Amino acid sequence: MTTGEGRGLRDYLHQKARAMRSAAAAKPRGEQWRETVSATCVADDATGVRKLRMRDWELIGDSGPDFGGQGLGPSSPELFCGVIGTCLTHTYLIAAATLDIPLDRVEVTVSSSNNDAHFLGIESD
Repeated sequence: MTTGEGRGLRDYLHQKARAMRSAAAAKPRGEQWRETVSATCVADDATGVRKLRMRDWELIGDSGPDFGGQGLGPSSPELFCGVIGTCLTHTYLIAAATLDIPLDRVEVTVSSSNNDAHFLGIESD
């Protein structure tokens, strides 16, 4: 997905650095940056889909058939890996913008070994 047609990551990093400098000048004290963030998750219909809302954004999570889901969205462990990946990617972008490091691409893959056997009463190591 791109929103800046003809622009690449390097251009974005320059824009990000300018925005960060401007924001730092507008709010020079650390306490001005404190914020509370929240997310609300609701499951309330026959699909069991978990609707996750953060600000104006909504994502859905669902289980696969082994747990009664329909695979209508990523599982909770997949969402967790995705959140870690976006956080790491953003941290790298912040560092690159701050240090004027030219990047053409950042790709982070996060994986986990998941074992849901205990939810089913199955012994597992």
